[in-house]
Amino acid sequence: MLPAAAGTAIFAYFRYVREQERQRRTLLNALFAELANMFEHYTYAAADLPADASDTFELKKRLRWSKYGAVRSASDVGKMLSR
Repeated sequence: MLPAAAGTAIFAYFRYVREQERQRRTLLNALFAELANMFEHYTYAAADLPADASDTFELKKRLRWSKYGAVRSASDVGKMLSR
């Protein structure tokens, strides 16, 4: 009976470790995907900005419209760092 319990405990531990690694990889993939998306967004948004800064109202308006929203994976970064 004791060897079966020990075998089950070892199996459960290795399964837990594998699941933690999978979650960490998923979080890293989500973070890098979101960073790539932000890079693409600002690459395209930069073309919309006026070349001269003489019209400050227009510049501020375009900057406001091109602002990227909240980064969803930023709240999960703490999960990655705590491991």
